[in-house]
Amino acid sequence: MTESTTSTESAFNPFSAGIEFMQQFTKNMAANSGLGDAAGGTGMPNIPGMPAWAMPTMDPAELEKRINELKTVLFWLEQNTNALKASVQALEVQKMTLETLKSMGDSMKTASQAASSMASTSSAKTSRSKK
Repeated sequence: MTESTTSTESAFNPFSAGIEFMQQFTKNMAANSGLGDAAGGTGMPNIPGMPAWAMPTMDPAELEKRINELKTVLFWLEQNTNALKASVQALEVQKMTLETLKSMGDSMKTASQAASSMASTSSAKTSRSKK
């Protein structure tokens, strides 16, 4: 995917930037797990089945980097949670609005029927009284 395509997609889909971030994040995690090309630079022992990013490190700079990455992921997840909550709330409001309009329509229909039956009853009484 090219940069222009990515920015165009991001303009139409606000979640695509976050998805791209998560894809890059997981690629970086795989590269640091001993499975990718960048595995040798950490100075950590390569334990099979244990990714290097899950291993404790003694390098404060590496710890700071991991903390910042995880805070970024946490922020992204919180933003998506808030967006989902807003979507659910909007749909609930839409549902309540439709239910209210339907009940108002039913009330108006009942009132209209009552008014028409009263009108026909009163016109019948008026025509009988004229005779």
